Amino acid sequence: MKVSLLIFTALILMACPSYDDHFSGTYREDTSLTTFSGEARTIELFRFGDNVQALVRYYKRGSDPFEREARCEWTKAATFSEDGFSLPLLSTRSRINIKAQFLSEDRLSFSFDGADGAFSKPAPFQRFSDTPDKKCTTIDDTLISANFDFAANRFEPGVFELNNPVFVLMWLGVDVIQKDTLFTFAKTQKKGPWVRIGKSHTTQDQQGLKGVLHFFLPPPDISVLTASGDTRFSIGHPIVVEDEEGDTGNFTLEIGDEKVIASAIKNGTRPGISPEGSDNFGRAIFFVEGALDDLSDALQRQFRNVKEVDVNQHFYVVEIYSRGEEIKEIRFDPNNDVELNILITEAYLNHSELVLPRLVPLRL
Repeated sequence: MKVSLLIFTALILMACPSYDDHFSGTYREDTSLTTFSGEARTIELFRFGDNVQALVRYYKRGSDPFEREARCEWTKAATFSEDGFSLPLLSTRSRINIKAQFLSEDRLSFSFDGADGAFSKPAPFQRFSDTPDKKCTTIDDTLISANFDFAANRFEPGVFELNNPVFVLMWLGVDVIQKDTLFTFAKTQKKGPWVRIGKSHTTQDQQGLKGVLHFFLPPPDISVLTASGDTRFSIGHPIVVEDEEGDTGNFTLEIGDEKVIASAIKNGTRPGISPEGSDNFGRAIFFVEGALDDLSDALQRQFRNVKEVDVNQHFYVVEIYSRGEEIKEIRFDPNNDVELNILITEAYLNHSELVLPRLVPLRL
């Protein structure tokens, strides 16, 4: 969500003389009464006239659940009722509807229900302050270009024919699960922006790709953010998939049935450039929720060329060098070139899972 829109929203709230009535305030999640997943929430509630609006804050894991803020999101304004009200998040990518119910004068329950039918158990929130805080700094979407425009970016005759190609950005992460002293690491993945590739970006014989796609990339979903140091990160890989169904509507990725036919990562090494032990190289998107300097020292030791890089820009198009799925080295570009070369490849045609590089969790 654009900062300008949030500032506009905040100005509306500031202009309303009644937003400081006794319903408004900061409400903290009562983590002692909920199954605390490691991310606590507060809700800044603004009541103005017959309407209400809220700002949701999310906090990072720590001994104090409300010590380190991770992100914040505005809701849309809605009709207020003491019997309960509903607040859709303003962000189109979140698609969450927050339902509120008063438990007492100073306590509310909030449930966070998704547009896909997923719903959460109502969680109790306790009034912490009578004055809501309207400050919210968000991460803007960033412009990315996927470049297919190479003369040899095609399959050899008889290898594969493109019928329903789809460009998709895949976010990859690692979920770290702790039970007592035992740690379990599970791969996570979620598709980001996607678009069906039309005739203007495919060759006449349906054997190859051409042209350039431009798109705005929002931050990845929280489900694929991996904790590191005092912040979180994810790796984004642009790929092209042959959609088995060829629907004109939504796209669901089923690796195994739907083949990866192009990627920004390719097999091989760059003589004199690739680090020892790597067998793949290419470009990917590195997203960090906070600053690069907030990442763990162990992770930062895998970085190269970071001295002239803006550590607070969140999105980085980087060169990665890997051995299979394990990233060996990440090299930053001080100019932060937003173009990624997407190349036709046979490397993934026989794979039944998404085999793309990600950072090994033991190095976080």
